[in-house]
Amino acid sequence: MAAYYGKTRRYESQLTKVVYATEQDQTTVLWPPEGVGPVEARKPIPAKFPFPISTFAKQPEFITRLEALRAEKLAAAAALTKKDDGPSIDDLLASSAAKVDKATTGKLAEEIAQAEAKTDIRKIDVNKGIYRESELREELAEYITDPRNPLFSRALVNRVWKTLIGRGFVEPVDDFRGDNPAALPKALDYLAEEFVASDYDLRTLVRLIVTSDSYQRVHPPQDTDEPTRQKMEAHLLATPVRRMMAESMYDSIVTAGHLFETKHSPGKNEKTVYDIVRVVKGQKAPTDLSKILASKQNGGEAMAGMAGKSAGGEGSGYALESAIELDFNALLNEKDDDGAEVALDEMKVMSKEQIEAERMMAMRSERNMRMEYEEKKVARTIDDNPVFNSSLRMQSPAPDGHFLRVFGQPNRTELGDLRDDSASMRQSLMMLNGRITHEAARVGDLEPIHALLTGKAPNPDAAVKMAYLEILTRYPNTDELAEGKEIIAAGPTPLEGMADLRWVLLNCNEFRFLP
Repeated sequence: MAAYYGKTRRYESQLTKVVYATEQDQTTVLWPPEGVGPVEARKPIPAKFPFPISTFAKQPEFITRLEALRAEKLAAAAALTKKDDGPSIDDLLASSAAKVDKATTGKLAEEIAQAEAKTDIRKIDVNKGIYRESELREELAEYITDPRNPLFSRALVNRVWKTLIGRGFVEPVDDFRGDNPAALPKALDYLAEEFVASDYDLRTLVRLIVTSDSYQRVHPPQDTDEPTRQKMEAHLLATPVRRMMAESMYDSIVTAGHLFETKHSPGKNEKTVYDIVRVVKGQKAPTDLSKILASKQNGGEAMAGMAGKSAGGEGSGYALESAIELDFNALLNEKDDDGAEVALDEMKVMSKEQIEAERMMAMRSERNMRMEYEEKKVARTIDDNPVFNSSLRMQSPAPDGHFLRVFGQPNRTELGDLRDDSASMRQSLMMLNGRITHEAARVGDLEPIHALLTGKAPNPDAAVKMAYLEILTRYPNTDELAEGKEIIAAGPTPLEGMADLRWVLLNCNEFRFLP
């Protein structure tokens, strides 16, 4: 397997900083290993696919269906290219040239020549001298995706099955070997063959799984002992009890709490926070921090231009759900000074190394100026009306300590870095005390439920039903309805009582675990 990459080399262009892979003439994969035996005995190892490719006396039906589907796709593509949409560009130019005078014809010919020259320039491959395609790696790719390679389709089906069902046919999900057989080999083979027959279409595979009886099984009864539970799950008689993955839980909290949009009117939730800023000794602390503080979309505050820290405010570790987010609509509509659209590839986020380098330069500059500084506390009033974004629009992976990382999102620095679904005390504390849960539980005056709790004719019954419907997607039973009304009545105000009820629902197992 290593011999397929023996000629591959990684290069980085010093001009464009583009990293690419190219091929050299000699392979570096030799045998025996270096230091074992004489040097002249080391010979290149020929590349060989180490996994068995299935052979059949008669072509299987699923491969016949795959070939028919691919032929149909090719015919459809060919029909599109042959479609007659009218006269060609050459015909239009020829007819136009016959109708204009010589001067105009000459000008038209010049413009055509310039356009052709630009087209020829674009065809020049400037990387041809430094980049070479790899025949060995193309051969390896063909072997891997060959419909007669059973491991590729089964490995992918096993991963998708575990993602949707909660337990793979083969566990651990990557441990395909002879002494670790699949729990249900016939089901795995069937799905793998259907996946190949659909030309490796993931939509078809997902549709097969989610419409099956196995996907629609309920959880084992709560009093089921562990051996029986594992046996039921292995034989598809019950689905495993599992929590929502990090991104799904984050977006579910944001959705249930109406946090995709502002839910408080401006000025309804003003509060005073205190920032500790460094100023030159003897100078007064600034009263207007608008120029040195940059507001983030989640309500978190960041110092920009002065070293400082928040005292009991957003920077105290409370807003761990903040992350780098992109407002794609704003980026697409943004214009530069000349009115032209700003390219998205110019919107870059500073790396940790760049931030650290700038911090060190600032510290060095401060030392050179030989100034003495002191810390002063500055009070400022903010409108605490945060808006959270979808996890799909955040940087991935999220920063260390972020909600998504705490709930198992991998850092993706290594190939074997898999998602961790295990529970932890840190996760519980974030759900109990975290900012996103707190903001989702609060009741805003722009929410529909607000009118059911205030005004001349409050309706606690309807408010409790709406809370259950928004968070647990069901109506409460009689006991839950009475308990919810009791929690609302126990609060200092109906709004605070509803916030307590919503906080309880967000922290219950029914919300966090898949049905």
